[in-house]
Amino acid sequence: MDKDIFASSSIHLKKKMSTYENILREMKNGNFKPLYFLHGEEPFFIDQIVRLAEQLVLEEAEKSFNQHVFYGQDSESSQIIESARQFPLMSERKLVIVKEAQGLKDIENLVEYVMNPVPSTVLVIAYKYKSYDKRKKLLKSLGQDASVLESKTIFSSKIPEWIRGYLLTLGREITPKAAHLLNEYLGSDLSRISAAIDKIMLTLEENETIEDEHVSLHIGIEKEFTIFELQKTIAQRNLAKSINIVQHLARQPRNHPFPLTVGTLTRFFSNLMLLYFEPHASQSEISKKIHVPVFFLKDYFEAKKNFSAGEVVRNLDILLDYDLKSKGHGATSIGENDLHKELTTRLVIK
Repeated sequence: MDKDIFASSSIHLKKKMSTYENILREMKNGNFKPLYFLHGEEPFFIDQIVRLAEQLVLEEAEKSFNQHVFYGQDSESSQIIESARQFPLMSERKLVIVKEAQGLKDIENLVEYVMNPVPSTVLVIAYKYKSYDKRKKLLKSLGQDASVLESKTIFSSKIPEWIRGYLLTLGREITPKAAHLLNEYLGSDLSRISAAIDKIMLTLEENETIEDEHVSLHIGIEKEFTIFELQKTIAQRNLAKSINIVQHLARQPRNHPFPLTVGTLTRFFSNLMLLYFEPHASQSEISKKIHVPVFFLKDYFEAKKNFSAGEVVRNLDILLDYDLKSKGHGATSIGENDLHKELTTRLVIK
């Protein structure tokens, strides 16, 4: 019987699940739900919805009396419920936002409100950095007049694709190489990527496509010192240039930590191995299988000419060894700069 109840609750919850795009579309069309429960590991989507609610739910003149913001760690559920139950003053709606709701110790006490929300109140609960426990009563108690968003982390390999999609929503386009360059330099931090895109767009003509030159110029990237250039020089077995690049990368540990270098090169040599197993595959087939844009494949074909299959296997073993070192296995007093140089030398020399 308990399993049936849980299954029923899960189905009920799925019916209320919304997508980020749907919530944005509804808000921009002036359709607001009485309750938004936003939770999950990726804070960007949650912050964007909260920001949009602050912009659209109320007119500027209505906000003084009808917009209340609570912070989880400094609040109690009773205060939030009391505010949400008050009717708007000289306005059609009231907006109540609970930011950093993961810090609200008695958050489950909101159940009494979410089971019967006030239609004239828009309550936005922003529970960030982790997903809410779906077994708890709060999520199960949300009615059909609530929107629930679980904001999931985007895998690093999918970030360039997300960048292109995000820019399309802004009416812009970006070249694949520029999207990968943004991903390489800014990692998976969607907020930093979004801010960088805003900065670049301010300098462009209305319909101008974002090129890798724009990214390099406005984000401060030196094109000759990127992980892509390192891949290229290692593929060429050019030790001098490779050492020059890794020394530059090592001076920026925040943007280029050693584990990131190891991970990127491991992926490169793992993908390279596929070329030996499928010698007759077309470039488009290889691109799909290893999830690498066609314009990057020339580095792989260059590496195939310069490394035997046995050397690729050897390099994967070397990278595994340095991956363990980067995680503290086998105590070493070598700094990141020397680790970068040591690893690069071992990968390139025969």
